[in-house]
This record gives sequence, structure tokens and C-alpha cells, in this order.
Amino acid sequence: MKRKILAILLALSIIVGAVFPAIASDITNALYYGKIRATNSGTAAQNVAAVFSVNTSAWINAGILNSTASNVAIRNNTGVDTAFMPVYGSGNWSMWLDSVPATGSIDSTLYTNVTGGKIRYFPGPTGMTVPDDATLELSYNFSTPISGYFDATQAGKLFYKSGAYRLTGDGAGNVTAGINGKVEASYTTGNDTAQDIYGANWRAQSFLTTSAYTVTGVKVQLQRTGSPGTLTASIRATTAGNVSGADLTSGSINANSVSTGAGGEWVIVGVEPYALTDATTYAIVLRATAGDASNKLGWQVDGSAPAYTDGSYITSGDSGVSWAINTAQDTMFEVNSSYETTATGVTSGEKTFTVRTDHSKLYIDIDGVNAAWEWLP
Repeated sequence: MKRKILAILLALSIIVGAVFPAIASDITNALYYGKIRATNSGTAAQNVAAVFSVNTSAWINAGILNSTASNVAIRNNTGVDTAFMPVYGSGNWSMWLDSVPATGSIDSTLYTNVTGGKIRYFPGPTGMTVPDDATLELSYNFSTPISGYFDATQAGKLFYKSGAYRLTGDGAGNVTAGINGKVEASYTTGNDTAQDIYGANWRAQSFLTTSAYTVTGVKVQLQRTGSPGTLTASIRATTAGNVSGADLTSGSINANSVSTGAGGEWVIVGVEPYALTDATTYAIVLRATAGDASNKLGWQVDGSAPAYTDGSYITSGDSGVSWAINTAQDTMFEVNSSYETTATGVTSGEKTFTVRTDHSKLYIDIDGVNAAWEWLP
């Protein structure tokens, strides 16, 4: 049955001489309070993000809120702080409800001119993203904490940097940290020429898996001419050694910063993690569809003595509609999986996950206590 959760803000009142329990937020000097009632017209609901409308700008102008809307707290009907997210301008605020009874309601209280409110970020279904930047690159010795409410019943990403690092939950209480860079297949020496990638000219390299693993990225040696735009890398299946079918997984980067120097540089393109089967031939497929003959990428290849025996260089001149195997060349490539460690038995609740390394090990700490670790090479 579809559930409908509503949160309605009632009238504000002046607070005079109230006495409150000593908990996280301090509402001793609160000036205003308002009742919020969340009403459920369906079956009982748990872990609900309810919304209610507030004209934040008007409240700031009236002196009810400070300029950052941070002097506010919400408590449930037992006086415990409730997580919430203000919104600037006029729009819906969000608040967290552990449960709402069937065809019933639950009351909370909003206080202003207070400190210590449980202000939290409520991500949408796609989470929050920030532009990639050189300052976000991980070192060999890093620590990345992330705090918030963790729902152990939901599978998905807690933190993800394509081609580098991820922290995920599987929906069964297991949390896995992975660092990209484990080489599963490769050919990395002997480059003496390059094959152009632009427009309809797509290029591919087949490779053979020697175990079952989850691919998380590819690394390819490229040289840039002009401004080719977006480079997309994907993994596809093969039939009789040739590329076949649609992308199994893919990722992309802005290729306009790839080196123009002789031989180019090794470029990492992260892909959405995808499980590959043992003893199976797949293909890396590269394309830069916005490029042209003056704005292109050159995939470095060994054209004189190709020695990769588990795959071939493959070309397409019609955007992947048809493919031709070229056994006289092999490209410079790596197929990567992740070094991983998994914390098991993780329960729902507010937590701080910290993923860290110390050159030799990969760790997951939960609320300051180590929960899992694994050796690094």
C-alpha cells in the first residue's frame, strides 16, 4: 500500500520560563517554538524522511532564525533531538522520524535561538556529488571519515570516487571499502605507434580473465591532439574474440587534459563495479564521440612485435556497429579490480565510518574502533 507522510508546522509561540531535559541541544534561551505533526494515512512506517514547508528567508528577516538558519533544533515527543535539514529561501525542510504509527500521527517541536540542533544533510536518491579535482586525489597514507545515519537494510554507495575508492553497503549489514588499482590483466610495454580515437572511430582491446573478479576501472596509455572532449571507456562481451553486445559497465573522463607529449600518459577511467566471470574473454571499448581528425586521442599500441596472447586489438569505423580484429597490434592497457576489506554485522544507526591506510593495510573504523582490515601489496 502506498504511504503518504505529511508534516505540518503549526503556529509559533513565545517561550517563557520553560524547563527542559539536559540533552544534546541547548534550548535554555529559546525564543520561539512550533509544533510539527507528521500524519500517516497508511500502514505503519519506519525510517521516514518527512517534509514540511517553511519560508526560511521570511523567518531570517523576522529575526526568528539567524542568517544561516543554524540556531534551530527539533525534538521528538520524548524530548530527544531529531535529525533535520533546513532549506534556504522558501521550500520544504526535511526531518527524520524513526517510526510513524498506522493511520496515526506523531508530534515534534521546533525551537529557535538555540544551539546544538541535529542538523543533517538529507541526500536524494542519487546522493551528493562534487566536481573532481586534483586536491581530491588520495595519497598512499589517507584517512576519509564520513558520518551520518546508516541503514543496514539498504544496498548502495556511502562514498565513491570513480576509478579510485569506494565504500559500499550490501543491504545485509556488510560494509566494504575498496581501493582501485589491483591489476587483473595488462599489456604495458612495447608501444611504438598510436591508433586514433574520435567520432565514429572506436577502438577496443580484448582480454581474458584468469579468475572471477569485479572490474572497477581500466588504465590506458593515451596521447591527446586538440580537444577531444569526453572519453568513454566500457567493458563489453565478446563472441569468437570479437566485440559483441552493449556495454556491461562504463565510465568517462574529460580527456582535454590528457598529455600531448610523445607517448602520452597512462589514464585511469573508473567504471561502475561489475562482476566478470572466470576464463572469459571481454573487451575494453574506448570512444571520444565529440572528437574529429584534429581533436582526438591516440591509443598507444605495439605494432611491431605484439606479444599479448590473451586478446587482440579491435577496430570500428561506424560507432561500434561492426568490428574488425587486428592481430598485428596490441594496445597498452590494464584492467583493474580493487583491494578490499569488509566489516560484517554492521547495524543501522548514526555512525562514523573512517577508511584509512598506513602504506601496508587498508582499514575500516566504525565510531573510532577498527572493524576490518586487509593487507595491501
